Amino acid sequence: IHAGTCGFAKRPTERCRAFVRLPARVYAERMDRLLDLERAARLAGVGIDEIEAEIRRGVLHLVRGKVRLAELKRQFPDVGERRTTMVEVVGQIREDATSKAMGQRNRQTYGASYAELKESFDQAARDARYYRDQVIEYRELCTRMRGMVQDLRTRVTPRERAFTDAILRWIDKRLAHLR
Repeated sequence: IHAGTCGFAKRPTERCRAFVRLPARVYAERMDRLLDLERAARLAGVGIDEIEAEIRRGVLHLVRGKVRLAELKRQFPDVGERRTTMVEVVGQIREDATSKAMGQRNRQTYGASYAELKESFDQAARDARYYRDQVIEYRELCTRMRGMVQDLRTRVTPRERAFTDAILRWIDKRLAHLR
């Protein structure tokens, strides 16, 4: 086997196809890569906020916090025409290898984050129910107090009636805020 061959070449000057360097466009078409939002925005020639808007509308989907290149191409057809620098390709390979090596740890982290998020959501729902019940009780208390003050108003002197009217106005304001 001569230098510069892979062992499968027929002649010493012929190189193995495994060593042929693919253009970035062909490389991107052969792999369904995942891109971080910053890189996806750069390739599409738009801002990150526009990529995030497409995600919120459901046009682009996130996979482990990244966007699929194929979906990005469907939404932004000129992505394939842009050149990918070798630094970006190497960076993407390194990022993919790191995420693959840490896959189990990431799954545990995402699971913990999901559990924490669910617990936080459940606590917020419990708090909302508690405060809703408190508002209902406060509304009932104000309504009962209003009835008592109106009943008292019929039994007081005209001078005291001005005071009960002020109390009724105050109660009515509070009830208006609770509706």
